Amino acid sequence: MYSGGFYPFNSLEEYWAWWSRQIYVNRYDIEPTEVYTNLLKLVENKNYFVITTNVDHQFQITGFDKKRLFYTQGDYGLWQCSKPCHNKTYDNEEQVRNMVNQQVDMKIPTELVPYCPICGAPMNMNLRCDDSFVQDEGWYKAEQRYEDFIRRSKNMNVVPGLFCRICEVEKFYSLIYKNFIFPNSIYKTMELCIIQVSVFGDFKGGSMKLKNILIVVKDIEKSKQFYHDLFGLDTVLDNDGNMILTEGLVLQEEKSGRNSLKKKLFQRAIPANCILKSVR
Repeated sequence: MYSGGFYPFNSLEEYWAWWSRQIYVNRYDIEPTEVYTNLLKLVENKNYFVITTNVDHQFQITGFDKKRLFYTQGDYGLWQCSKPCHNKTYDNEEQVRNMVNQQVDMKIPTELVPYCPICGAPMNMNLRCDDSFVQDEGWYKAEQRYEDFIRRSKNMNVVPGLFCRICEVEKFYSLIYKNFIFPNSIYKTMELCIIQVSVFGDFKGGSMKLKNILIVVKDIEKSKQFYHDLFGLDTVLDNDGNMILTEGLVLQEEKSGRNSLKKKLFQRAIPANCILKSVR
């Protein structure tokens, strides 16, 4: 659905008719999903922080603490100047609802087309698709809270929880790789003991090609049940301590993987969405 926003619409009236429906369906006309509810149950009594590229507001809708969230790639609920002429974003809920209610023949009324209140240029979505993305005051405050969390958790065991796709953002690489991926560390969380979370890929010409996500665990059977119950992942291949689940997730039992981990090359791994829990 997101890629539809790059279609060359014939007019701004058509453009915003499409985008208003996209925003409404994915940002305002939604309820918490089971996956996010289960994730909240996992961390609600722990010291956690969420850094995410999701733009649908599901974390806040589900009840995650807003001050523990960092939306790095924008928000469907925000607009910005398309130039942009200034570093500010604008809430769009009222305008979006009006567009949805008043559009006819896949066009909104001309008077509803949004324009920048400063320079008069058309408004745009606050989504990171090029170098015009506005990082406003709220964005930088969230970034600061995230970096504060990293500093406070520096000498603690930190569990990186990967649950979405991998993206190619250098900032995430520098923060996550430098601070959280320690080959000899042991992370403990609930019934699992994750000793390393690794994303293996080829880094060529400035872009990363994902191969697999590998999680090393104490008890592979408990881990298999955990990922099945939480995410609905099923077993594709079970090979004596090495297990491939749907969506490309690989589980490896600690006793069979400890030695091989030391030999693996962790090139550039970039979690797009991760919950970071610090546990003593």
